[in-house]
Amino acid sequence: MVRRRKPTQAAIGANPTLHPRAFTMVRQRFPDLEWHFWAQSPDSSQAFALSAFLPLIEFPDRDLLIEQFVAGVLPAIPPGGQRVWRVAPEYSDPVLLGESGYGEATSVDILLVAHDVVVCVECKFRVDARQGWGRCSQPPRLCEGFHGAGSDRKGTPAACRLEVADGHRGPRSYWRAARGRFRAEVLASQRPGDVCPLLEGYQLVRNYLFAARYAESTGRPHFGVVGVAPAARSAPLVAGIESFTHEILLPEEGGRVAFAPWEEYVEVLACGSPPARELAAFLSGLLV
Repeated sequence: MVRRRKPTQAAIGANPTLHPRAFTMVRQRFPDLEWHFWAQSPDSSQAFALSAFLPLIEFPDRDLLIEQFVAGVLPAIPPGGQRVWRVAPEYSDPVLLGESGYGEATSVDILLVAHDVVVCVECKFRVDARQGWGRCSQPPRLCEGFHGAGSDRKGTPAACRLEVADGHRGPRSYWRAARGRFRAEVLASQRPGDVCPLLEGYQLVRNYLFAARYAESTGRPHFGVVGVAPAARSAPLVAGIESFTHEILLPEEGGRVAFAPWEEYVEVLACGSPPARELAAFLSGLLV
């Protein structure tokens, strides 16, 4: 077996999709950031996300720009002119959803935090946008694909095998965090032949629950999730959000999840300060 090697810093820095200032800021401010295996690729969504948001940290109109973007996309976030926003790339907190031990904890592409708001931004670009929100990886090898007793192929009585420890993996608390936010029929026990309601759109589920738990644990009253991708490649993400909103979430939770094309974000930057307009031009050149 050929082991995949992570790209070198030189290869990442030469990526035309990665804004030079973003690369410098990672090294200076976020030296522990985990680069993706394909971070050197011009199609890297991580490179585009870092280019789009990290330079913003140093802009004089950072808070205004983020406020305009967030409040303009998420109906559940009330406008707040005095917010000071923090930007954190590749943010993870395994404690929030019980993601201890083996396996990847939820990693938020870009976390936006103010004193009363937390927003998870899931960033897609040229290739991964077509793949939508991703599926749960447990079935078919480890799970029968339904939420109910007998679904765990390792023989536990758990309705979802992720709720119980497995070797070095700790028990995840996704289903517990979903109570009071997901519809009753979503949380109900299923039988063989049914399809787990969280099978599709699994990445969106985790981002939403992460934002909800982060807000709850820090006393922030407002939270949300924004998916962003080029407009021409938006269909799978939009469809996933519509399904999640109308089939999974309680009706009152719907305004917390939205899609925004990268072009809309670029328009916000284009109306900002000179460095914001420069960044808008850089990103626009990558979206053609």
